[in-house]
Amino acid sequence: ALCGTSLACQFINEEEVNPKYFYACFMYLLAFLVCTTFSVQTFKKTFVDIVTFLAVASLIAFAISYILPNFVYRLPLVINEGGHGYGNMVFAMIPYKRAYVTNRCYGIFREPGVYQCFLNMNLMFLLEQEEHPLKSWKFYISLLALVFTFSTAGYITCMLVILIGVLSKKISVNAKMAIPMILAIAAVVFLFEQGIIKYD
Repeated sequence: ALCGTSLACQFINEEEVNPKYFYACFMYLLAFLVCTTFSVQTFKKTFVDIVTFLAVASLIAFAISYILPNFVYRLPLVINEGGHGYGNMVFAMIPYKRAYVTNRCYGIFREPGVYQCFLNMNLMFLLEQEEHPLKSWKFYISLLALVFTFSTAGYITCMLVILIGVLSKKISVNAKMAIPMILAIAAVVFLFEQGIIKYD
């Protein structure tokens, strides 16, 4: 049904079928295959493992871009639809020219606003699955990667996800867990005041 709808939209909006249609159909079929093959719990566990790995990779790329700013020019060039260039590290992207694209955690998506969606889903699954999610290193790695996306929408969503997760599971937040959260919130407020956070 999705493939047929996509094809109909292609004919309505364009005279010729866009090659992207076939890519979309492939993704629909792949998603259907995943949904019918794996259980929900298996999907969530695999999702957490993959996104946590990507979070680590994006943080490494983020650090490299500051420590070795010219390293990006040794990487294969990828240009997105907006015409901005990125160095491709396979599991992470680094922007080529800082004058047009700010250095942030991009993940594999070349757009932090998209990346934060996956990171927030990861946090949500961790809060749901882990017995003590606020003691999980995966939780804090994902949270740190999300902070460095500098995505306003990501921050707002993250706060809601954590709040709902903590309240729904009745997680007791002691001083050791509360301090990093308070510092993170204070850092976000500071970045807003400095005008650093003003993105999607």
